[in-house]
Amino acid sequence: RVDPSKIPKKPIPPLLCYTVFDQPLRWAVRLDEWASVGLPSIEVVAPSAPHALVDGQGFAWWELAEGERSFTASEFKGIEDTLELLRAEVRANGPFDFVLGHSQVP
Repeated sequence: RVDPSKIPKKPIPPLLCYTVFDQPLRWAVRLDEWASVGLPSIEVVAPSAPHALVDGQGFAWWELAEGERSFTASEFKGIEDTLELLRAEVRANGPFDFVLGHSQVP
């Protein structure tokens, strides 16, 4: 177990956080909990995914054919839009020391 009193209190550089179904605020809240145990707070930069889901229940980083899953897909339609969005985020808010990508809803 880490003793919070032993951790330096210097600021941590920004973190670019992207998640499936556009849940960046969940990550921001979870990472903010670190401060409650004495760890330095983390600035979270969490862009929204560019592709609206068909059912309107969020966003995705790419589009898949009907019934297709990411692990079986041979094509990720719209991935170039996603990569450009992330490049723009790095240009606007970077540099980042850490990038976190997560494939499941937290």
